[in-house]
Amino acid sequence: MKFSQASLLLLALLLALVLQQYYCASAGHCNRCTRRYRPVCASGRTFRNACLARCSGSVNFVRGRCLCLCPPGSNPVCSSSSGRTYRNACYAKCAGATETTPGRCSDSGKTGCASCSNWLRPVCANGKTYRNFCHALCRGVKSYHHGAC
Repeated sequence: MKFSQASLLLLALLLALVLQQYYCASAGHCNRCTRRYRPVCASGRTFRNACLARCSGSVNFVRGRCLCLCPPGSNPVCSSSSGRTYRNACYAKCAGATETTPGRCSDSGKTGCASCSNWLRPVCANGKTYRNFCHALCRGVKSYHHGAC
């Protein structure tokens, strides 16, 4: 059976696309997911993109944000990763917050850099490496790039 160069190139492209879909979920590659916003819904939680959803262990997801059907009551929680206050735990979960504490962020004692997650996703700014973008921003950094210096 003889294949043309065009069909072999097409086959290679398709294989590359399939491998790319699963590359980020393999061990040690989750830190290579981009911050590009193309939301997907998996297990009732909205992820920033498909790579981040796969890295959390989700296999099945749909494109777009999850629909949040949360109770109307107000029982505020603070997201320790973003420092944002949500109406209740349901809204926080729908927004993708994974770690929350009861009460408004200003009431919980977590302010400034203390509200930042300790998730290791280094960024470089002014020749200094910060643990993640939140730690850089809370120290007044205006511009940074992903990765260690």
